[in-house]
Amino acid sequence: MTLTLVTNSFSMSTVEKQENDVIARNGLNQAARERASKQPLIPIKVKVTPGAEALLEQLKTGGSSSDSADALEVGAPCRNNSCSATYNGPDSSKADCVHHPGVPIFHEGMKYWSCCQKKTSDFGNFLDQQGCTTGHHVFTKVETVKAVRQDWFNSGSLCHVNLYCKGAIPAQCKFESNGFLLKACVTYANGQKESLFDFDLFGQIEVENSQIVISERKVEMILKKVEPVSWPTLHYEPSNEQADPHENDVIAWNGLNQPTQERDTEQPLIPIKVRVTSGAEALLEQLKTGMNIGEGSNALEVGAPCRNNSCNETYNGPDSSKTNCVHHPGVAIFHEGMKYWSCCKKKTSDFGNFLDQQGCTTGDHVFIKVETVKAVRQDWFNSGSFCHVNLYCKGAIPAQSKFESNGFLLKACVTYANGQKESAFDFDLFGEIEVENSEIVISERKVEMVLKKVEPVSWPKLANDPVENATEELEAEA
Repeated sequence: MTLTLVTNSFSMSTVEKQENDVIARNGLNQAARERASKQPLIPIKVKVTPGAEALLEQLKTGGSSSDSADALEVGAPCRNNSCSATYNGPDSSKADCVHHPGVPIFHEGMKYWSCCQKKTSDFGNFLDQQGCTTGHHVFTKVETVKAVRQDWFNSGSLCHVNLYCKGAIPAQCKFESNGFLLKACVTYANGQKESLFDFDLFGQIEVENSQIVISERKVEMILKKVEPVSWPTLHYEPSNEQADPHENDVIAWNGLNQPTQERDTEQPLIPIKVRVTSGAEALLEQLKTGMNIGEGSNALEVGAPCRNNSCNETYNGPDSSKTNCVHHPGVAIFHEGMKYWSCCKKKTSDFGNFLDQQGCTTGDHVFIKVETVKAVRQDWFNSGSFCHVNLYCKGAIPAQSKFESNGFLLKACVTYANGQKESAFDFDLFGEIEVENSEIVISERKVEMVLKKVEPVSWPKLANDPVENATEELEAEA
């Protein structure tokens, strides 16, 4: 279906161009962000206010911030890069410390320090590089603090971020960025505390024109924006439309998650065949004999609608259940602009025509007042090339239950408790299944979903969780 935009005489190409311009100007240009993310982080220049310098001089006069003998143990290492000295007493802080004040940079196979940039491809040689600066040892025992008060605001072409780290030590702080990512390590409280900050900024900044201002009571990051527009938020949060469609792809292989094969979750859901055990069939016959499953007059009000698809009948008394119900027993499918029922597949592109389609099956009305239950006991297990999922829904009604999947996504709606309760289940499966070779088995006390795996490997878990999978892979690589 083709839509033509005529509002205000704009063409579709003009509107798309304007939308893309807005996206780019607000720092949401995904291609630019991806390119920048591969660039190395470079230091941001630091300015220390006179008040902070005076405080540092007082610390040096009263006792070096790197000298905390009463709180240190013999053998405590110096925290400066490339210094291997250890604390052996108060005199240790008087010796010179030869170290790298910069940060390590790994880029295009080369390894070097930002302060001297002696490049090498060998990691051992990189670690053995002698420091390029002489200063004081840092033996201070530092407490890592995760929660630090901070705020931010826009100011024309600048973004100001305040970190309330009182008594920051400039020589022991690092601030670096590649334009979009900004990392800060702040040692403060006169050298006794340390906090790490990671910012994925909403927009791009000019690193060389940005500045860190360290005062007595706080650290202010003054960031020069590439585009002088107001940021609605400090952090970049990609929307669904901008997200990489393959970002969360995972498959099962020998019980491991690997981001290689596409998870095609956009395919339409198709019904899974249902088998009813003899015990469940006997129970259904007893129910029909004792009480029509579609009749619940003692709990219903006049006007209650029939719950079957495409049936417009309402409950007007016990005799209502005796009339035929013409309905669609299948599920609604919307795919590639077409709309149809899985039971008859009369396709149409018009939603009104779809709603007006007469049912293809005649059966009983379903007027029962159903209680929706969210928490239902369930379990699962691997069995060779199958995965078994048990839903403990006693007294399930097959004709009023639906089970469908597209291989990765599995949706179930089960009416049970002799028609008085209903529960919906959504599974984003760990691996892919063969829908046509899977089966739903309804017995007296439970519903068992027997799912045939595409790959006959053991699943470590039932549900796919891209964030958890990525974390586990990183931990495994480490």
